[in-house]
Amino acid sequence: MSKKRTIYSALPIVAAAYGEKLGVKVAIGNDEAYTDGKTIVVPNIPDDYPHMDAVWGYLAHEAAHVRFTDFGVERRRGLHTELSNVLEDCRIERAMMELFPGTSQTLNEVARYMAQAGHYEHVTDKEAPASILTGFCLYWLQTKAVGQSVLQPYLDSATSVFERVFPQGVVVRLNALLRKAVNTKSTAEVTSLADQIIKMIEEEKEKEEQKSQNGQDSNNQQNAGGNSDAAKMLQQVLNAGAGDLRGDAHDALKAELNRVAQDKGDSSYMTVRSAVDTQNNPAVGKSLVGNVKSTTSKIRTQLYGLVQASQRVAHRNQRLGKRVDARKLHRVVMGDTRVFLNPEAKKRPNTAVHILVDMSSSMVYKAANGKERQDIAREASLAISMALEAIPDVNPAVTFFGGNRNQPVFSVVKHGDTVQNRAGRFGFKATGGTPMAEAMWYAAFELTKTREERKMLIVVTDGQPQSAPACRSVIDLCERSDVEVIGIGVETTAVSGLFQKNIVIDDAAALQRTLFRLMERSLTAFAA
Repeated sequence: MSKKRTIYSALPIVAAAYGEKLGVKVAIGNDEAYTDGKTIVVPNIPDDYPHMDAVWGYLAHEAAHVRFTDFGVERRRGLHTELSNVLEDCRIERAMMELFPGTSQTLNEVARYMAQAGHYEHVTDKEAPASILTGFCLYWLQTKAVGQSVLQPYLDSATSVFERVFPQGVVVRLNALLRKAVNTKSTAEVTSLADQIIKMIEEEKEKEEQKSQNGQDSNNQQNAGGNSDAAKMLQQVLNAGAGDLRGDAHDALKAELNRVAQDKGDSSYMTVRSAVDTQNNPAVGKSLVGNVKSTTSKIRTQLYGLVQASQRVAHRNQRLGKRVDARKLHRVVMGDTRVFLNPEAKKRPNTAVHILVDMSSSMVYKAANGKERQDIAREASLAISMALEAIPDVNPAVTFFGGNRNQPVFSVVKHGDTVQNRAGRFGFKATGGTPMAEAMWYAAFELTKTREERKMLIVVTDGQPQSAPACRSVIDLCERSDVEVIGIGVETTAVSGLFQKNIVIDDAAALQRTLFRLMERSLTAFAA
């Protein structure tokens, strides 16, 4: 992994940010790029891939389909599907740029790369007539309607070939019909416009046939032959099969991304999963707050006092200033003019803290004090998060992980939430396995969105993660990004093999005390 890579530029994090911004679901796959109409799958592209802008362009294009394309609208095989796809690509990209102006640059960049990589190809005389026609439509729409000027040379060559091969009537009428594309508002309107283009070709074919017939009637065999050839060519366009059509240039881009992922992809990267809010139970919340109230108050007072003490303003004497230090005036007699006070402000904590709590099925085991580990963990995380939010510039969050691969991450308190208002969500019951890597990717993503200068990720677990390599990958990225990562092992030493900074406690009952001491050292050290 390159030392330049950080959590902020890691593929899963950036893909998740794009998905969140564009309002679509994004998943990280193994070595296949595809969209099922609901979720966009981005293959595991390696860190050193030099064309990441093309990846984000692919994502933006597919996101436009997910948001704006009605996949239920029928398209007929052959020319109708090809024309509909070309027209729809234009419509959805224009809609995307209107909704998210920033995607204009991204989509233009992927067009530039696709041209450079040969995914876009110039139209030539050697192609089937249907390929010439759809190629002209593609470059006309992408250049004139979408605004991708990088494709202008492709439009120029396509126009030259198209006007040379097709009858004047088709050229004039197709240009007029393509201008209608900018006004289409739905997939249904797009397929209707494709129907209009096909109908126009049929009409022009009939005209050429009529001209041929008229030429024969007037014994003008030369004109009749030319018109007959034009009619046959237009019939070939109407009968075009897959081998006569250009296909989607984006398929070539996807194939390239798939090859790169297959050859060099990082299999430890994971999709940043969406967290489901745990169920709110006000009665449970009230009981939990009551259980930890005295402890929380004590921890809050102690932490706040320690932070305040570490922030007390120190003073240094200097030769210039506005405030005189009366205690140092005697120095003047000795020629020492350092009698002015210069306050040195201490740093504020300014810290986002994300606490991940293992809620796998093993957390139902009892500790030495007779309480189940899950009860101790939820009370400890509630107490410390309530104490932390009372300290200025400290932004806590709590997430549970467990369940199954379909839903492994559960949000209890998000950054910026009032903890006590979310107390009823701490009653989540332990279940399932230990999807620690999924939880860490989620927490890392949430931390990247916080404004605090300092970021901490604390993982509380009582067992082995389901994927240690994936855990090490995200831990490494976090540490390279100055995110402090600490593992707390509850009656397990497994954390020592994962986390450079780790604490092992022999009794789950010591968890609350351990969290307090950890935050005490961390916050006061930073503020000092």
